[in-house]
Formats: sequence, structure tokens, C-alpha cells
Amino acid sequence: MDDTKYYIERLRPYTKTRTDYAVSKLIGVSRAAMCKYKQGKSSFDSDTALKVGEVLGLNPLIIIANIKASKAKNWDSQQRWKSLAESISNISKLSSILTLAFILSFSYVPDSIALTKVDAIGARANAVYYVKLKIASFILLSSPFKRIKTPQKFH
Repeated sequence: MDDTKYYIERLRPYTKTRTDYAVSKLIGVSRAAMCKYKQGKSSFDSDTALKVGEVLGLNPLIIIANIKASKAKNWDSQQRWKSLAESISNISKLSSILTLAFILSFSYVPDSIALTKVDAIGARANAVYYVKLKIASFILLSSPFKRIKTPQKFH
């Protein structure tokens, strides 16, 4: 399956009626463009890849590289595009890990939240780590840059 069609199918849960028309409105393209995408005659431009990435919570460069890989004329070119997509994905994962490490290393936890008994130093250290982890997970889950988004529920 062409990667453009794959991303169109992944966009369907984010629409109310799950039709091509609803998907085209979601990413801001015409119905004619949507037909060309579905027929494999065209693929996303960079602006459309950016919109698709925003909706799906993906790096648009990964979308562009995957589409270029599927449209490559020879095996060598296809492998280079796939390798680039994998590298971008790994960089995104690494940046998430580094962000979490940064937050954990500099987050301040008041003593009133952590255990206060001096004789329970080990328990206090564990409690402080637990609270820092909770704070970091809250920050990451409420971040606009989270990777996985839940489709909107329409009734």
C-alpha cells in the first residue's frame, strides 16, 4: 500500500463520519486532491504532511521520508529514504528521553510532599523520586508535543 493511502486511513478515526470528504476537510485539501491521493497519482506536499503530522502526533519529516521511500524509482533510493525516516524517528525518541531526564534532574519537590523523617532516608529518597516521576509524566502527557494522540469521540 502506498504510504499516502496508509496515512489517509490513519486519519479516519479523527473525523466524525470517517469519509474521504471529512478527511480532506481535516487536512485542508480539496476532494480532487483526496481522489488523487487515493488513486496513487499524487502524494502529500510538505504543507499537507505537516498537517497530517499534527493530527497524528507524528514528526512530518518521517511522513515525507516514508512517502518518498514508497515513490522511489530504485531499491537503493528507497533504502536511503527508509534509513532517513528511521533516523528521524530515533532522534525524536532520543529527544523525548532527554527531555524527561532534564525534567527529572531539575524538578523541585518541596519537603512537605516527600517523607520528612530523618531516620527513613531511603524511603524519603524513593518518595522524592516517585513524586518527580509523577510530575515529569504529568508534564509529558499534557505536552502539545506528545507522540500518541487519542482519536476524538463524536456522538
